[in-house]
Amino acid sequence: MPNALMYGISDERFPHLNPTKLAPYRISFERKRKLDLKDQESIAYLNGIYTKLAISTAFGGKFPEKPIEFFTASNKKEPDDIEINERQAVAEMATWAKSLESQGLGQ
Repeated sequence: MPNALMYGISDERFPHLNPTKLAPYRISFERKRKLDLKDQESIAYLNGIYTKLAISTAFGGKFPEKPIEFFTASNKKEPDDIEINERQAVAEMATWAKSLESQGLGQ
């Protein structure tokens, strides 16, 4: 069984809770953990994009002068935004591949 402090419950309050009363704390903890994992995946994705751009710079590509904005100011992630970002990434990869082919490095 998980530690009560892991769910954000004090040791004084924990003995007064039954499994039914503990459930909202567990659900909240699990949701927060899933959001944290999504944040970590987003950071890893951005690191990958910037690494790809840095490598492409060595082959004549251009590194962005300011950070790439993937999310709107309201921080909403709508399917349209995701599709646009995917299309942009595919276009960047195609440009990178053409650059490598022109140098005789690609297939």
